[in-house]
Amino acid sequence: MKHSNIQPSFFGFDLRPALVLALSFLGLCTSLLGANLQGLDGSFKALTIANGDILGVTTADAIARSTDGGVSFSELRAADEALQAIASDGDIAIVGGDLGWLLRADLSVDATSWTEVASAETFGAVQGIASDGSNTWLAVTDSAGDLLRSTDDGLTWALIGNAPDSELNAVGYDLVSGNWIAVGGDFFDSTAYYSTDGISWQSASGLSGGALSSLAIDSAGTVVAVGEGVILSSVNGGVSYSAVSNAPTEELHSITAVAGGLFIAVGVEGLIVEINGSVATILQNSAAGAPTIEAVVAADGAALVSGETVVAPSSIDPNGGNFAAPVTVTLSVPSGTQVYYTVDGSLPSAGSSLYAGPFVLGASATVRAVAVDGVIFSAVVSAEFVVAAGPTSLPALTISVLNSTQFLIGLTDSLVGLNYQLQTSSLSLTDWGPLQSEQVGSGAALTWTAPIDGTRRFYRVLISD
Repeated sequence: MKHSNIQPSFFGFDLRPALVLALSFLGLCTSLLGANLQGLDGSFKALTIANGDILGVTTADAIARSTDGGVSFSELRAADEALQAIASDGDIAIVGGDLGWLLRADLSVDATSWTEVASAETFGAVQGIASDGSNTWLAVTDSAGDLLRSTDDGLTWALIGNAPDSELNAVGYDLVSGNWIAVGGDFFDSTAYYSTDGISWQSASGLSGGALSSLAIDSAGTVVAVGEGVILSSVNGGVSYSAVSNAPTEELHSITAVAGGLFIAVGVEGLIVEINGSVATILQNSAAGAPTIEAVVAADGAALVSGETVVAPSSIDPNGGNFAAPVTVTLSVPSGTQVYYTVDGSLPSAGSSLYAGPFVLGASATVRAVAVDGVIFSAVVSAEFVVAAGPTSLPALTISVLNSTQFLIGLTDSLVGLNYQLQTSSLSLTDWGPLQSEQVGSGAALTWTAPIDGTRRFYRVLISD
């Protein structure tokens, strides 16, 4: 479809812009600028992700689950014994507590049925649990030399004979190197170990600082361990470590991998730290009297932070659907927040488009939006739009003189998700070429600066995918 309108003669040029529409879609490009920090409804000692749900051990020693991204939790098992750790490989979840106590649930069968699979195996409390994604699980304790192992998907457990002679606080499995990695230590020294089979262990090198309390491993095999006044990173399966710069002096209790090379750690009196590569950045300082954050876990590009305020999500109106013409989309802005959105289905962040008012979709799109209160994000909301036709009317074209060598061509509005390009031709109206790079429609007006050079006679704006 092609539309054209004749503009008045300007400086001897016949300006005959033509607007050409293509009915396909180009999403806005966005990038993840740091991690989204999302508050959780409740306070937890440990958290894990199981088939998209969030599972946690509460500070009251109950086991709870959220199926709505952490907005609300329901209790799966009431408090009974002191619990410390939780892990899942999808359908199977394992919880650990004092005296080597381990509980197992098959979430695909009954998430409320937890079976005791080990107890009194050790005087130590289970501090960390991990799976290799197959049938093998490890559980580390704060009793030196005591490490529990299962090779039947957590049904039975036994102490291994040559566990590291150290108090251990966390364990993980690196899919890239195939190594099991465990960290711990005492008040004076950090300790870290690696193993290819979970049975024979070797000490890591490059350690510094006091006891390490938690570790996380990203999809590229980067290991980051945190403790009191120290953050250590390994890129070789936990064999050796180097210190991450700008580590806070306060103690960090838990860490999660959000994306490749991007980690979030939490700790005493509300401390939140981002680790990106070899540098740490404090996102939220500790404050005297503030609650200590014990647990954090990552899901869908967000770090879910235990005990932080749950920010009300935005809403999308209309909430998606099929449309025969361009549709105006309105996002709600919860009190005290700013709302950021994308139209290409990517995760919105503080680097995405800031919502300033209703916008028009001229092509099919996936709108996602997030509300932000300070450094804490809401859950992300999404809506699918299928737009079968382009604009039914054309935006008005404006022309004005900037100076003796330039004039300005503008469109009064643009459609989100379409490309706009200023093109020029001399006399034939067949040799059109771009004058400047394309601009992506955002719902607002667009402008281009064109030279007055006596060689160009016709201009048009091309709208395409």
